[in-house]
Amino acid sequence: MVGGREESETSMSTSDSVAGANGPRTMEEIRESLRETAALMAENAREMAELKEQGKETDRRMKETDRQMKDADRRLKKAERLRSRAGLTVYGAVAYLRCDESLVRYAERKGLFVIRATGSSASIVNLPDFEPRVLA
Repeated sequence: MVGGREESETSMSTSDSVAGANGPRTMEEIRESLRETAALMAENAREMAELKEQGKETDRRMKETDRQMKDADRRLKKAERLRSRAGLTVYGAVAYLRCDESLVRYAERKGLFVIRATGSSASIVNLPDFEPRVLA
């Protein structure tokens, strides 16, 4: 006799029943419920790991986007310095093969022509109301 009980829980047979919230349940039903819960927990763990990896990829892409934007700003400043020395009218442009849409709009807001290379040709993809900026 342990703690006032004559049998331990492990000695119960699968036909023994335990009172649950939905009435009596057999040990086999409880075991099945535990197996289902374990399977759900494993699936949740896999999904959490996948979300973590997606978060890392998103962070990597955001850092790359920030780097590209800083690079574009640096090049714009350089072009402005060159223009002021030569006394020319200079317009800026960026060209790409594959690019995030946010970078396209960023370049456009900076007054740059945006050129998309496709196969053996290229096209300007600025919005119809785009006004190019003269680099000063």
